[in-house]
Amino acid sequence: METTSDATSLSLYRNRINYIEQDSFINLPKLEEIYLGRNQLSVIQRATFGHLKNVQILDLHRNEISHIESGSLAHMQCLRRLNLRRNNLQIVGHDVFSSPFPNNLQIRYRCCPPLLHVFTDKRNLIYMF
Repeated sequence: METTSDATSLSLYRNRINYIEQDSFINLPKLEEIYLGRNQLSVIQRATFGHLKNVQILDLHRNEISHIESGSLAHMQCLRRLNLRRNNLQIVGHDVFSSPFPNNLQIRYRCCPPLLHVFTDKRNLIYMF
């Protein structure tokens, strides 16, 4: 029998979520896919996804994200797809990702100055679209 802690995928698509508490996903250590598109998130805090080391897909499209704090995705070394399309990014911390940068990462976003310093010098980045 699969328990909640065994879940590998979580979809909270279109739920009008405007804030995620620091330890919201603490009991879901095996998550590989998180879909939070079409909500009302405005900030991705440093500890929101801090302990989720297995996440491969993080979909944050069509939120109101204006700020991604430094280190907020630092533990996601398995991350392969990050969808940030249709947000209003203004501030992106310089060390959002740890070093080494995740291998073969695909990032979806519209080009905007706050992201350029974070993503353009990463050797393992496959493509941005």
